[in-house]
Amino acid sequence: MITWTLPITRNLFAQRKHRLLFRWAVLLLAVLGLAAALAWVGYVWQQAVTIGTGFRWFGTEGLRPLGTTALLSAFLVYWLHIAPPLEDRAVRPESLDLEERLRPSAWMALEQAVELSENLQRPLSPAHLLLGACIPAEGASILARLGVSFDALQEPFIPLLRAGEAGVGDGSTAEVNQLLAQACTLSSEEGRGCGATHIVRACLASSAEMRSAMERAGANPDHIEAIGRWLAVQGRLKAEHDRFVRVAAMKPDTDLNRTMTSRQTLLLNQVSEDVTRLAKQGYIAPMIPREEVWNACVRAWESGSRVITLVGPEGSGKTAFVEFLARRMVEEQVPAALFDRRLVSVHVQELVSGADPGQISERVLQLLNECAASGNLVLVLEGVEALVGAGYGGTHDLFDTLSQDIERYGLYVVATTTPSAWTTHIEQRAFAKRCVKIDHAAPSALVAEAILMTHANGFEYKHEVFFSYAALEVALRLGGSVGTGAALPANALEWLREAAASVQATRGARGLVTQQDVAKIIEEKTGIPATSVQQDEADRLLHLEDRLKERV
Repeated sequence: MITWTLPITRNLFAQRKHRLLFRWAVLLLAVLGLAAALAWVGYVWQQAVTIGTGFRWFGTEGLRPLGTTALLSAFLVYWLHIAPPLEDRAVRPESLDLEERLRPSAWMALEQAVELSENLQRPLSPAHLLLGACIPAEGASILARLGVSFDALQEPFIPLLRAGEAGVGDGSTAEVNQLLAQACTLSSEEGRGCGATHIVRACLASSAEMRSAMERAGANPDHIEAIGRWLAVQGRLKAEHDRFVRVAAMKPDTDLNRTMTSRQTLLLNQVSEDVTRLAKQGYIAPMIPREEVWNACVRAWESGSRVITLVGPEGSGKTAFVEFLARRMVEEQVPAALFDRRLVSVHVQELVSGADPGQISERVLQLLNECAASGNLVLVLEGVEALVGAGYGGTHDLFDTLSQDIERYGLYVVATTTPSAWTTHIEQRAFAKRCVKIDHAAPSALVAEAILMTHANGFEYKHEVFFSYAALEVALRLGGSVGTGAALPANALEWLREAAASVQATRGARGLVTQQDVAKIIEEKTGIPATSVQQDEADRLLHLEDRLKERV
């Protein structure tokens, strides 16, 4: 266990604040200097025009302000887009002191805890630390996810806050130091700095009394760990998105590759969309990867395979995997064979609809010819089973001709289908023998939870509401067991989306989406009574008194 002496004083907090002030002061000075340099360039230009001598860009009056402008511009670009902000700094080695390991939210929690102990004239205790950690924005988000307000915490925590002899101690206790050490250990396991969330988790893990106080306030302490995962996922995706934006800005926004060999693809443009372009332009949000599926695809590509078929039930996330692949291709974090290529998703239904079988065959052949001539494409055929039976020679000709032409042209293809369609239409055909089948089953509970957390953030932004973790939990629990025609996570995401819209319509902005709201949507969609959906929570509250007696 890491130990240190923590002199919690105003000077220590001021050090952190001074560093933030210094950062913004430097930024302000750079902006003012840039403005002055540009103003000087304008003044010299105006004088040159007035006198009629001309402006010598590389003379004394031109070189100095231009050089200053260039240096200040480069500094601002580095400061704003490249240098990592203090909030997102990498975790320091454990040998460094506490100041280097706490994020701003943790420092604010400590400051609030000290102020709370001074106002109550009690020595600093873990209870002060816990309530102090609930005051920053990060801590407030924890309370929102728990479904309780800060006011609800005050009454059950009053006995803990007033414990001990009256009078303010030296501002530090061994117990508080130990809790901070545990919080830093939790943050190190996640690969990030220590924040208010880690302090709350450490406090509740170390004290049955504080867990009981949380339960009396109406919160479920067992959700704290999951909420910590939620905030960690949110921070990780934000950092990934910031990095992606910097990389995508350097990618070309045309159909040409680096060798300028791409050709026009008239038919393909009509029946497809460029997924890599959508990713580059910011239309595809960062997402939770399916590592087992990704690793299987990478092995197939690196072994020389060109055709991959993802086989999974509806709603298991096959389209999301295609979008994830597009982001990886933009970043060029893919096998070398996929470098400098575009991922183009063909609308199979649009390709085969509105035409007789002969025309469909001609369209498919023309599409493959355009892809081969382009030379920088990866084709995505979602719902590839729609091509079965569309050819002029019946179910056999078109599909088998497709697989032969794909091999002849050396095209890279990612196809998707369902297990039943694979067994009924594809498994016995030549296409199946020429492709690598990769199972894309419903995700594990932990991955599905992370996916729901990621999309819940988007629903919150769109509908201006907040989700409690209990709302996600009930959708996750029933999404894997209730048959609704779609698999987890698609069914659970649909319930959450409708619950967010319903809460916005009935309670307005900043409403809280609770377990009851999601249970109501599930009842409408599946017929399962809402009371049955909420039974686990009811059982917990029913036996709350018994558990409190065991702990007191």
